[in-house]
Amino acid sequence: MAMKKIVLSVCAAVFAAVSAWAGSYVWTGGGSKTTWETLANWSVDGETPTALPGEEDDVTIPVGASEGTAVTMSLSTARTIHSLTVSGGAGTLTFTVSQPLTIASGGLTIPAGAKFAMDQPCSVTGNVVVAAGGTLTHSGSAGVSAGEKYKLFLTVEGSFTVAAGGKVDAQGLGFNSGGPGTGSLVAGHGGRN
Repeated sequence: MAMKKIVLSVCAAVFAAVSAWAGSYVWTGGGSKTTWETLANWSVDGETPTALPGEEDDVTIPVGASEGTAVTMSLSTARTIHSLTVSGGAGTLTFTVSQPLTIASGGLTIPAGAKFAMDQPCSVTGNVVVAAGGTLTHSGSAGVSAGEKYKLFLTVEGSFTVAAGGKVDAQGLGFNSGGPGTGSLVAGHGGRN
């Protein structure tokens, strides 16, 4: 009987430690309002965290809440997170990224009314879902380094789903014949023949 109590106690301690590693980070913009690396811009269970979101953490950006209709975020070092969900009403999330962003198996979700504009390469190990009324795009050339202008550079290892009414939008951002870039389309599929 004593052995069962010890095993259960050890299992409970390990579970508590593992659970403490993974967090649900919510963007508040309470610090610098734009910088990913500012701890005061994040909340975990209503508290300012002691570490930035990492590869085990789920991140939610509630566009249109504390920031009004647009959230512009700066990412100055390479980051890996578990998942990213853009939530809220008719808002825009713009990443100004000078380093890669990797979203692990939890994936990227862009719900109705949200727009995810990215200006640097983004890699998603899991799935990407653009819901009806959601938009995935880039910012064109404004404020973007020369090598990244006119690109929507997204690598998806899981499924890429654009629901009816959702869109991937490059119109007027260098992709069409009227834009400043020449544009090209490279596409593949996830294993179906």
